Amino acid sequence: MIREKLAAGVKIILFLVIGVVAFGALQGILVPKYETDKLEQFYALEENSIDVISLGTSHMEVAFSPMDIYEEYGFSSYNLASSGQPVSVSYYLAKEALEYQSPKVIVLDASNLFFSVNDDVTKWRYVMDAMHYGDRKIEMALDFGERFPEEGTVSALFPLHRYHTRWNELNEEDFITDLNEYYSFGQDMVLNMASPPVDREGMNVLAEREDESYSQTERESGQTIISDEILEHQYSAEISKENEQYLLKLRDLCRENGVELLVTKIPSIQDPEVYNSAWTWTRYDITRSICEKNGIEYMDLLYDATDYIIDYTTDFRDGGYHLSFRGAEKASSYLGMFLQETYHLEHSVNSQYEEKTPLYEKEKQRILLHTELDFWTYMQRLSEYKEENAEIFITGAANMLSGLNDDYKAQLAALGLQTDFNQYTQGAYLAYIKNDTVPYEAYSSLTASYECPLEDDTMVHLEATGRENSWYTSITFPFTDEEGNEVNFTRYDSSLTIVVYSPEDEEILDNAYFILNEDGTVSRVWQ
Repeated sequence: MIREKLAAGVKIILFLVIGVVAFGALQGILVPKYETDKLEQFYALEENSIDVISLGTSHMEVAFSPMDIYEEYGFSSYNLASSGQPVSVSYYLAKEALEYQSPKVIVLDASNLFFSVNDDVTKWRYVMDAMHYGDRKIEMALDFGERFPEEGTVSALFPLHRYHTRWNELNEEDFITDLNEYYSFGQDMVLNMASPPVDREGMNVLAEREDESYSQTERESGQTIISDEILEHQYSAEISKENEQYLLKLRDLCRENGVELLVTKIPSIQDPEVYNSAWTWTRYDITRSICEKNGIEYMDLLYDATDYIIDYTTDFRDGGYHLSFRGAEKASSYLGMFLQETYHLEHSVNSQYEEKTPLYEKEKQRILLHTELDFWTYMQRLSEYKEENAEIFITGAANMLSGLNDDYKAQLAALGLQTDFNQYTQGAYLAYIKNDTVPYEAYSSLTASYECPLEDDTMVHLEATGRENSWYTSITFPFTDEEGNEVNFTRYDSSLTIVVYSPEDEEILDNAYFILNEDGTVSRVWQ
C-alpha cells in the first residue's frame, strides 16, 4: 500500500516537473525575442564584473558601445537600453541589474523623461518578457497590470498567455538559444547611414515655431499639415510628474546601492513636429534644472560637450533620429572619457570581453566598410579584407577608371591590380582578387565576361560592356536571397562595382558602386 502511494506520488511529481519544463520550453519559443539575447547575456556575465550600466531608449541602445569603451579605456560596461524604454521600465531594469552586478555608475539617456505616462505596451514587454522570474519581475508585472488592465498581471508573468497564437509568425531565430555570436554587450550595431534634414540650430528654430493648437486648428479646418499619428506623438517640452518621480526613485535606488547616477543625452536632431524625441534647448534646460535641483549629475552631448563635434554627413543613420555606427564610436569615446575622468574608473582585464573582441572587430570592420563613402579610405579597407582572405569581385567601365587621379590609381594597384588604366578611355574591365592574389584581371574594348570559381565549385559570373552610351556591368552569384531572387549587382552607367564575399561565412560582406564626378572626385552611390 505504501509502495503504491509512493509510486503515485512520484508519478504526480514527474508529471508536474514535465509539465513545468514543457510550459517553459513552449513559452521560450513563442515569446518574441525582442531583448532576450541582451538580457540572457547580461545574466551570463560574471557576477560584479561590470563598472557601468546604460539605460534608456533606442538612442542609447545604438550609441553606447561597451566594446569600444573597453578597448579604449579598459573598464567594462553593459548596454541595457531598449527601443522606447520608458523611465519607469528603466527603474525596474536597474533594480534587476543590481541583483547581479555592482556597477559604479548607471547612465540614463534623458529622452524617456519626456515620454507620455502610459507608453506602448510593447515597450514594457520588450524588457519584462525577457526578465528572469523573481521579486523584481513580480513587482514590475503588478505595475504593468495596473497600467494596462486589458493585458493584465497574469499575462505579464506568463507571456505564453499573450503569445499562444503566434505559431504562424515563428522563424529560425525563435528556436536559437546559442549566445556564442552575441558580442556587442547590449549595443544595437547598425549598418545604414544618412544625414539629418536639419542641424542643431535649425531644429531649435523649428521648435520655436512649434504651436500645437495652431496645428490642431489647421487640421480640423481641412488644411492638414501634419498627420494624426504625428499629433498623437506630439513634441512636448514638459516632464510629467510620474516620470520625474521615477527619475527620483532611480536616484534613490542608486544611492542605496552606492552607485552614481549620470543622466546624459545622446544626440537626436530632427524637426520637432515630426519627431517627439527631437532634443531642443528647451528640453535641455528643463532636464538640467530637474537634475541640478535633485542632486543628479547631468552631461549633455549635444549642448554641454563643446569639444564633441557632430559630422552631419556621417554621424546619423536615419536622418537624425539615431546615431550611425560611426556616430556611436564618437559618442562612446566621449562618454568613456567623461566616465573615466569623473568617476575614476580603472582599467581591468575582463576575460568575457577579451573573448568576444575578435568577433566584435570582425563585425566592426564590415560595418566600417559598408558605411565608407570616401573612395580612398574604402580602398584601404579593401586591402585589410584582402589580407583576411575575403574574395573581391570588380567590374567597371574603362573611361571611369582612366579618369581617376594618380592617388586613386595607386590605391587600386595596392590591391594587386596590374592594368595601366591610362592606356584605355573606352571598354570594359573585370578583376577577381582571392587570397592576396589576382587570379583574373582583364580589359576588353567591347565586352568582357568571366566565371570565378567559389570553393563549392559554383561560379560567380562577371560581365561588363564599355561602349559609350551602352555601359553595363554585372556581378551574379550562384545563389538566391531570402526572397528567392537571384543575387545580382548590375549597373547601366559608367561606374565601378565592387563586391566583397566571405567564403568562410558564405555571405556577401559588402557591395559598393562608385562614379567619377566632373571635378575628378569619386562618389559612392546607392543602388
